Amino acid sequence: MDRVNVQGTALLARCSRKANVTRFIYISSCAAIGYSDGMNMDESAAFNGGHNDLDIAYSVSKLASERVLMNELRNTAHVIILNPGAVISPYSNQRWGWAQVIKKIADEEVPFIPIGGVGFIEGGSIANAAEAAITRGKHGHRYLLVDENLTFFQAFNRVASLAEVSAPKFVIGKRLLNITASFCTLASQVFNLDHPPFMLAPEVARLLSRKLFYSTAAARHDLGFVPSTIDLSISSTLEWVNDTSYINGGSK
Repeated sequence: MDRVNVQGTALLARCSRKANVTRFIYISSCAAIGYSDGMNMDESAAFNGGHNDLDIAYSVSKLASERVLMNELRNTAHVIILNPGAVISPYSNQRWGWAQVIKKIADEEVPFIPIGGVGFIEGGSIANAAEAAITRGKHGHRYLLVDENLTFFQAFNRVASLAEVSAPKFVIGKRLLNITASFCTLASQVFNLDHPPFMLAPEVARLLSRKLFYSTAAARHDLGFVPSTIDLSISSTLEWVNDTSYINGGSK
């Protein structure tokens, strides 16, 4: 993770400096800002994803990548950082992305709904914000990007409705999520699995029990960001994941 997120970003920054790039738009993650629990977190929030708090390795690596980027280009380029929420989009990561969650809901293979929630965003909304950042973004500023802050109950039911299937019926809370994650991790070790069942590792469980909601006030003000519904992206993702090329492990 460090090799890709931190070292990879440092390499891009050095190459950009050599090429005399004067404006660098970096698409990071809301994870680099931190994790709220119900309140709409903004860019000024104290980071809480580190080893002394929630201890989320991905979050630590994304924040480190931003700092490396700012340091590498501090005297040569204007750096604007975009921090999108959970991305709903076709052609996304087939193993870890939300596309596989959408497919499992559509196939009625999700046994429960976590108590928490997250800010979702369409891929197109990120692209629009990146385009706006080229001319309107402020150097050194970070911009949270979210189309809709939804509980997982709301999001899973939205997906099920668009897929015309029944939504999962059981909502489980923080304690049961943590217990389930421990058993899933143990199962992955005992049976030598690549990942825990349902992708439910302990650090994932710590996040699924929180409402990870974010404010887009800065992006609205500076970039003219206009949040939209994620319904169209859910529908296009459903169409994509039901394609045989996805089922066979490829992409369209």
